[in-house]
Amino acid sequence: MEFYDIHSHILAKVDDGAETFEMSCRMLDMAYEEGIRHLCVTPHYNRHNADDAERPKKVMRAFRALELYAKKQYEDMHLYRGNEVMYFPDMVKYLDSSSITTMNGGRYVLVEYKPNASYHNVYSGLQQILYGGYLPVLAHVERLDCLIDEWDKLEKLKESGIILQMNTDGLIGGRFDRWVRRCRALVEDGYIDVLGTDAHNMTSRPPQYRKAAEWIEKKCGRARLRQLAEENPRAILENRLISST
Repeated sequence: MEFYDIHSHILAKVDDGAETFEMSCRMLDMAYEEGIRHLCVTPHYNRHNADDAERPKKVMRAFRALELYAKKQYEDMHLYRGNEVMYFPDMVKYLDSSSITTMNGGRYVLVEYKPNASYHNVYSGLQQILYGGYLPVLAHVERLDCLIDEWDKLEKLKESGIILQMNTDGLIGGRFDRWVRRCRALVEDGYIDVLGTDAHNMTSRPPQYRKAAEWIEKKCGRARLRQLAEENPRAILENRLISST
């Protein structure tokens, strides 16, 4: 099985992720060792840097450099472009103008909110993106306080067409860890659509994937793992509708 990572801050010197090109390459090496063969880079995008004319050039240079390294080192590693967007009210305008990079140029866009965002703001903002003709992938849904143990709210998001992404580190740990138990319950109960590492570095937030995948396969079966780690993310990057859970 080829793992897909649709959420990563691996590009050098473009956000709070990889600090150097060397770190960027080492993160890619680790991702490969973890079984990742398809990786979408998603540098942060927010209203404060939206009008920075030099930023797209900087991001593209970092992407091209890493892509060249990947091609030299790993013939079966594939890189894609995207953004992780901190939601702001008029972001559809920026999507329409291509200022925001959607996931591999399709209709899907990775959107994040601050952990203390209200459910009303999350739901209404994502609906605006849907009405604008785009398909929101809600980043690290497990972090949102307004959704903790609120299964009915999660159901409402999914029913409206929102894709729910979970970070792999939420599934890695002991069964006595309350946070890990909650994240695992979200997967077991079918709320999560797709995985991502949200990797930022090699230490505190590395591109770890394999242990999470092993747990999913053991507890939920190989078909479920394939859906979360391969089929759904591939559909996102190919701009197709994902399979429902």
